[in-house]
Amino acid sequence: MSDSLENHAVVVGFDEFSRPAIGFLEQRFEQVVVVDNEFRDMEDLNSQDYEYVFGNLRHGEIREAARLEDADFVFCNVEEVALAERVVEECPRDTTVFATAPDMVSASELYDLGADFAPVINFLSAERLTDYLRVVGAGQKNEDREDLNARLEVMGE
Repeated sequence: MSDSLENHAVVVGFDEFSRPAIGFLEQRFEQVVVVDNEFRDMEDLNSQDYEYVFGNLRHGEIREAARLEDADFVFCNVEEVALAERVVEECPRDTTVFATAPDMVSASELYDLGADFAPVINFLSAERLTDYLRVVGAGQKNEDREDLNARLEVMGE
């Protein structure tokens, strides 16, 4: 892991939705750090351009290794709502936070905690998720949420 992470994105959770997000984020940020607590093929992971942190973000040393507090962008795609909420809460306000939610209630709670975008994952394909990332990533950091949501609604039509 690099001692110095600048202009970096953190991806929490690694699955079929995260893969296209990682590809997009690698184009936009100097460094991408992927955090996941499931064993993966280390040979495959070591061949990637992103850094991989094995562990659960509930643990302070894992959050520190990912430099969550210094990230410019956080993509959180985990099933455990409490963990997603913790990630959103711990990100500085100037960090753009994209956190998927399992349902509308959880999405609303993530917004209330400061997420910039919290789509309900059951309604999205990996391709649509990447489209949303492009819209969120193309805007200014934490641009007016009403403007961002209006742009996303147009995409959904």
